[in-house]
Amino acid sequence: GRPRSSSYGGQLTCQTTNFLRAFKQSPEASVLGLLQHGGQRDHTDTGLSPSPSAQPSTSIAPRVQGFLRFLVEQLHKVEQGSIDRVFGAPLRTRNICVSHSHEQTLSGRTFVTDLVYPQPPTQTTTAADQKQKGAGGLAFSEVLAASLRREMKSKGYCKDCQKQTRMRHIRELWGYPQVLALNCNAHEQTQASVWRAPSFLPPCVHIQV
Repeated sequence: GRPRSSSYGGQLTCQTTNFLRAFKQSPEASVLGLLQHGGQRDHTDTGLSPSPSAQPSTSIAPRVQGFLRFLVEQLHKVEQGSIDRVFGAPLRTRNICVSHSHEQTLSGRTFVTDLVYPQPPTQTTTAADQKQKGAGGLAFSEVLAASLRREMKSKGYCKDCQKQTRMRHIRELWGYPQVLALNCNAHEQTQASVWRAPSFLPPCVHIQV
């Protein structure tokens, strides 16, 4: 059939065939495994090494989520002000030494947030609460809260102690964009099951800034 074009505000923006051609020639898209098998490239002339997930996933969901992040980041390179104004959110990472509470704070920006699924609470819930929770026993508000402020522990280097030690990492948004782009990030059956509850995704969510 005839190539289709996308339009915005009555203005021609891009033919889909031109977009697909440029997308298939993008070394980043190939390295991230976003292409179909027929679109794979030889990495020898790109200067980039394929990631462990460079082969396209058999599931479409990881590729869709990877494509969202790829697209927003590529658009940010071209239209920094517009994309940052709409999708950009200030990100703060705090690395805290568990032994002596030394803290190092790193600041940056992010455009897409991956959802994480915490362990469901063990206390007994009411029937009304259970209706809003998925099969995994989580409410959307609990998933979102855990995703906007993620905490983990690992071994790392403390500059003040000058040695490897246990570190506590807190990664959190400390401001919110006009559009909060979320990746479901549900790669396991238990994670996907929470979305099957009829009332899991509420019509609106209130976030305290």
